[in-house]
Amino acid sequence: MGDFSQILCEMELFRSAHSYCHYEYYHLLSGVDLPIKSNEYIHNFFNLHKGFEFIGFDNSKEAQRDIYDKTQLFHILTRCYKNNKFAEKLDRFWLKIQKLINVRKAKAFKYYAKGANWVSLTEECVEFLLSKKNIINAHFKYTKCADEIYKQTLIVNSKFKNSIYSMQDEYFSNQREVDWLRGNPYEYTADDFDILKNSTKIFARKFSDKSMEITILIRNLLDGNK
Repeated sequence: MGDFSQILCEMELFRSAHSYCHYEYYHLLSGVDLPIKSNEYIHNFFNLHKGFEFIGFDNSKEAQRDIYDKTQLFHILTRCYKNNKFAEKLDRFWLKIQKLINVRKAKAFKYYAKGANWVSLTEECVEFLLSKKNIINAHFKYTKCADEIYKQTLIVNSKFKNSIYSMQDEYFSNQREVDWLRGNPYEYTADDFDILKNSTKIFARKFSDKSMEITILIRNLLDGNK
């Protein structure tokens, strides 16, 4: 739950995919995501926008405060969070002590940024991230939920900043249809079929086995668009 191991997992996925074959784009998806456009549409879209990095940025003031708490203080118990409320309380207490005595990590980057961890990145950008393995290990260990921070931070401090699809709209930039107004995030049902059908995004989340009808509707739609 927010542990550094999530970053290690993402990096291993990038490394494994990259070592298997060369791809123009690498899409990081979760098990509750689905494409909502046909393969033909997806290929045409990324060919048309070749070279862009589809990664989202949260530009709110709250995000900046969140970045500080999650990266500049030492989180040493995140691995123990699962089903362990005492570990969470102990970690929060430890954070208060750090703030009280003004403990903070040395800043490794000029800019820090945060956004959704689900991305579609070019091969060159993935190679860049993989080349920063030692920096990632050194700086993002003992952080919390930094899978939503490390990619954005590295990219915004690199030449790839100029290739970001949009710095203004987080989910337009990563091309994910996500509903945070009705849930955390909301799980789509069959009632949302028209929303997803008419979406301009490539992927959507979140789906659940509690509502399989919507996944069948989407599959049938995409089968018809082959």
